[in-house]
Amino acid sequence: MLLSKGMRVLVSDETRALLLENAGDTKTPELRLVAECRAAPEVEFADKPGRESDRATGHGTAFEQGDPERVGQERFARDLVAFLGTHAGERLVLVAPPRMLAALRAVLPEALAERVVAELDKTLTGHPLPEVAQVLAAALDPV
Repeated sequence: MLLSKGMRVLVSDETRALLLENAGDTKTPELRLVAECRAAPEVEFADKPGRESDRATGHGTAFEQGDPERVGQERFARDLVAFLGTHAGERLVLVAPPRMLAALRAVLPEALAERVVAELDKTLTGHPLPEVAQVLAAALDPV
């Protein structure tokens, strides 16, 4: 599978996503920024889990402490899916670290999942676009 002209690429990490489009061809991809998304501020949790009293036994039980990183990833993944619903194009490549890819897969509706032609588990949000294009071209080249 090659990175063809007009193909869209979502390059994401846990807090930032770039939607890119290939303006070049398969041999010399040229990625251009279509849109950028940022995650909402992190979910705040109490320092200690809460407690609940069981009236029948009189004993208290602790609530499980939330994982703010996981909750933030899931929320950002849902936001990205909503955004991609109107901006994904016909064919889409997902590029993200493994945990973020998993969060995206968990909330990706079937209609959008059918447009995903490739996935790459890398963190490339901080790289310049020409470097991202080189990495993608190398990873998607069948030879």
